[in-house]
Amino acid sequence: MAGVGISGQEGMQAVMSSDFSIAQFCFLETLLLVHGRWSYARITRMVLFFFYKNLLFGLTIFYFNCLCFFSGQTLYNGESGTHATGLQTQISASQQQFWLMTSKCLLQQANGTT
Repeated sequence: MAGVGISGQEGMQAVMSSDFSIAQFCFLETLLLVHGRWSYARITRMVLFFFYKNLLFGLTIFYFNCLCFFSGQTLYNGESGTHATGLQTQISASQQQFWLMTSKCLLQQANGTT
């Protein structure tokens, strides 16, 4: 859970223990709109990936059972499903980080900054 610390007369304790810190309340709207949209986009991608992954697993199991005449033979054991899910999650997170870094570099090149 992300926290927002606002520096003020109470001291810096809230700012030191927060994920985001701002100096005044007037910056709160920008923080919520920009970072809220980015968070919404990341969560949306994660949910779509979750549905895609589970649909893919379900269809492969159904197709395998059709080929085996619904004999009850299993395609995946519990361990391989766990490892595949972990690997897919890691690949997805790495891919998102790669595209984020690439887009930042492209924006900097387009703006002429380094």
